[in-house]
Amino acid sequence: PSVGIRDPLYVRALGLSDGEDTVVLISADLLVFPQPVADDLINEISARLKIPRQAVLLTTTHTHTGTGAFAHGFLHEQVFGPLDSKVLEGIRARVLWAAQQAVEKREPVRWAAAVREESLAGFLENRADPAEPVDAALGVLLLETLEGKPKAIVVNAAAHPTLLDSNDMR
Repeated sequence: PSVGIRDPLYVRALGLSDGEDTVVLISADLLVFPQPVADDLINEISARLKIPRQAVLLTTTHTHTGTGAFAHGFLHEQVFGPLDSKVLEGIRARVLWAAQQAVEKREPVRWAAAVREESLAGFLENRADPAEPVDAALGVLLLETLEGKPKAIVVNAAAHPTLLDSNDMR
């Protein structure tokens, strides 16, 4: 069990629209969104923002040091601890607030995107079999205001980082 807070956890969201269709990208500092939790959140975001379910992308950073106790079921409770409804409601409230803010605070932007196929080569390995290949591509989407100020950076990398010692319980 956790004995403190090492780093704060965040929910980040980005609302994008071409004037006709709107999408919202949401990332939370959690290990996973259990399917029932994800389904409920996507349905509620879709209804509140009046956008189709397929326009809601809900993902996690896959941190192993985030909170638990927010899902029912044997496996979830073995991995994350017994369900604590206050934890679940806290996560839900933050995700819903972030999605709402992301869509409400949209503004015109300039954007650029790039993918570098071998950017992460040498930083990744296949832990199951180091001789097997890995996806070393790094994708980046940059959005900036019309005045040239950074608005958001979306990064996609196929990695499973292991950074903290197993005895660090903060």
